Amino acid sequence: MNTNEQAQTSSHLPAWLAPWLDWRRKRCWLIIAFALYSLAGFFLVPRLVEKQLKAPFAASGRTATVDQVKVNPWLFKLEILGTEIRDTDDVVIFSYDRLFVDFELKSLLRWAWTFREISAQNLYLHEERFQAADTRLGRLLSAFAEAEVSASEAPDEGEAIALPRLIIERLALDRGMFSVRDQTAGNFEATWGPINLSIADLQTLPNRNGQQQMSIETATGGRIDWQGELQLVPFSSRGTVQLTGRSLSDFYRYADHFLPFQISGEGVQIDLNYELALLQGELVASVRDLNASTQGTRLTLDNDEEPLLQLDRVSLAGGTLDWPEQSAGAQSLTIDGMELDVALMPDGDLNLYALLPTTMEPEPVSSGDRDPALDWQVNLGRLELTPALIHLRDEQMTPPLAVDLQDLTLVLRELNNQPGTRMPLALAMTLSSGGRISLDGELGALPAPTLAGAFSLEALSLPVLQPYLETQLQALLTAGQLSMQAQIEHAPDQLLKAGGALQLADLDLRDALEEAPLLGWQLLTLDRFEADLSAASLETSELRFSAPYARLHIDEQRRTNVEDLLVMPADDVPVDEEMALPLERLSIGGIELDGAVLDFSDRSLPLPFAAVIQNLTGQISTLATDSQEAATLDLNGQVNEYGEATITGALRPMALKQQSRIAMIFRNLDMGRLTPYTIQFAGYAIDDGKLDLDLRYEVENSALQGANDIVIRELTLGDKV
Repeated sequence: MNTNEQAQTSSHLPAWLAPWLDWRRKRCWLIIAFALYSLAGFFLVPRLVEKQLKAPFAASGRTATVDQVKVNPWLFKLEILGTEIRDTDDVVIFSYDRLFVDFELKSLLRWAWTFREISAQNLYLHEERFQAADTRLGRLLSAFAEAEVSASEAPDEGEAIALPRLIIERLALDRGMFSVRDQTAGNFEATWGPINLSIADLQTLPNRNGQQQMSIETATGGRIDWQGELQLVPFSSRGTVQLTGRSLSDFYRYADHFLPFQISGEGVQIDLNYELALLQGELVASVRDLNASTQGTRLTLDNDEEPLLQLDRVSLAGGTLDWPEQSAGAQSLTIDGMELDVALMPDGDLNLYALLPTTMEPEPVSSGDRDPALDWQVNLGRLELTPALIHLRDEQMTPPLAVDLQDLTLVLRELNNQPGTRMPLALAMTLSSGGRISLDGELGALPAPTLAGAFSLEALSLPVLQPYLETQLQALLTAGQLSMQAQIEHAPDQLLKAGGALQLADLDLRDALEEAPLLGWQLLTLDRFEADLSAASLETSELRFSAPYARLHIDEQRRTNVEDLLVMPADDVPVDEEMALPLERLSIGGIELDGAVLDFSDRSLPLPFAAVIQNLTGQISTLATDSQEAATLDLNGQVNEYGEATITGALRPMALKQQSRIAMIFRNLDMGRLTPYTIQFAGYAIDDGKLDLDLRYEVENSALQGANDIVIRELTLGDKV
C-alpha cells in the first residue's frame, strides 16, 4: 500500500483514532503489544497452564482433568477451577474446586517472588498403603522420577538446595479434606476435614515471621487447632496446639489392627505451647504448659465383650519437654475412676499378658550397654489414682476366687527415672470381702525396684481364702479377721523383710465331713515377729491364744480326724508324710493358752474314751529349729465339775512326726458322765465310778504309738445289758 492509499484509508477513520493506528508511530506498536499480550494472557496462557498441569501425570499413566483455567495478565492473577487427578486404577487421589494465585509486581522491588494470596478451596488428598513400603504417593513419585529427562539435571548430592526468595502475604486452605486407607491394617479408612489453614506473611527471607492458623475437624467429632508464628529461614515456629472432642478416635481404630485389644474413648482435651527451631542443622524443641485430659477410655481384649480397663478421666497438668536436653516432666498426672479386671487364668497366666503383642521379642542388651531411657530426665511431681476398683479373680480355683479392691487410692510423689531416687508412696484400699490395706513408705525404681514403709492390715476377713484351703483340707473357714502392723522392706538382695505385730480374731474352722467345729479361738495375739524371705527365717515373740478351741479324735486304727481331712493330690499320689517346713530357721518364743477347750476322744483304747477338757491353761516353751532342746508342753484343765486333766510332752519343730511325745493324765473323772460312749463292765451298765487315766502318745516315723494305764475306783454297776 502506497502513501496515497494509506492516507485514503486513514481518511475513513475518526480523526482521534487515526494517529493511534499509524504504524509509523510508537503508540501503534504499543497498542499492538497490548493486544497481543492480552490475547496471549487471556487465551494462550490458560491453555499452556492446563497442558503443563496434565503433562507429568499423563507421562506417569495418571489422568488429570481441569475444568477451566483463568488468567488475568494485567492483574497477574491465576485461577484454576475443577482440577482432579486420578490414579491408574481410576481412584481420585487429588482434587480441588478452586486454586487462586495473586502475583504482585512489587516482586521486582523486593527482589523476591511476592504473592498477595495463594488459596485453595475444597482441596482433597487421598493416600493409600498397599504393603509396608508401597503407597499411592510412593508410586506416583517413582513414576515422576522415571519420567525425568536425565539424571544429570539433578543436583549433586553434596550441593545444598537454596530456597527461592519468596513472600506469600496470605496462604489459605478452605474446607480441605484428607482421606487415608491402609490395606495392611484391615482396610482401615479415615477422613479428616474440613481442614482450614491460614498463614499470613509467609516468607523465605531471613528472620521474617509469618502468622499461621489452622483447624482440622475429624469425621468422629474431633477438632485440632493450631496457631502461632512461622519462620522459614532460619526455620523456627512457636504457637499453641489444641485437640478437642474425639480427635484420637481414628488413632484408636488404627491401633486396634496391630494390638490384641481395642481402645475407645469419649473425648480428649489437649492444649500446649511449643517452640521449634533449627540451629546449625540441629532441631531444638520445647513444649510448655501441656495440659491434657481424656474421658471415658475403655480397653477391651479381642474376643471379649466386657472391658478389661476403664478410665473415667485421665488428666495431665503442667507438662514440659525439651530437646536436645532430653528432658520431660509434668506437675501431676491424675487418674479418676479406674476399673481394672485382673484374673489368674486356668493355665497359670495372668489375663494382663494378653495385652502384649505375641510377636514382640525383646532385643538382647549387652550388660555393658546403658539403657537409652536413662539418657532422658523424666520428672513427675505427683501421680494420683483415685478412686479405683480392681476386680481380682483366680480361675485356677473351683469355684473361682473373686474379691474386689475397692476405693483404692494411690499417691506417688517426686517421680523421676534417675537411679537411687526414693519416691514417697501412699496406698490404701478396702476389700469387698472385708478389711482394709494401707501402705505408707518410699518406692525406688532404678537401678532395681526397692520398697520400704509401714504396712497395715485392718480386720482382713479370712473366709475369702476358702478356695485355697479346700485344696489342702476338707474344712470350712467360716470366720476370722487378721490385723497386722509391720515395717516392710524389699531390695535387690532382700526379697522381703517384715517386722511388726499381728492379731487374728474370731477364727472358726469347721470339719467339712462331720459339719462340726474343728479349730478356733477368740483372739491370737503376736506382739512381735521378724520375717526374712531371703534368709527363709521367722522369729516371733510368744503366741497368746485367748479362748481357743480344738477337736482331736483318734479312731480304732489310731488315725486322727485331721488326717481324714487332708486332701490327696489330683494325681492320686499320697501327700508326702515328711514334715518339710519352708523355713530354714524358725523360732517361736513360746505359746500361751488361756481358757482353751479341747474336745478329745480315743477309740483305740480298750475302754473307748471321750472327754471335753475345759479351761485348759498353760504354756509351750520356745520352739526353735536351731536348738537341740525340745519344746516342753505343760497344760492343765478341767473335765466336768471335779475331773482334772494335765497335758505334758516334748515337741521338736523340725521333727513333729518323728520325735514327738505327749502325755495326757486324767484324774477323778466321773464315769457316768463320760460321753458319748456307753461304758460296760462284766455285762452291766456303769451307773457311777471314778476313772484315772494315763495316756502316752509317741510319734515315730509318722505313726502314732500309744500306751495307757486305766484305774477305776468306786464303781457302781447298773442294770444288766
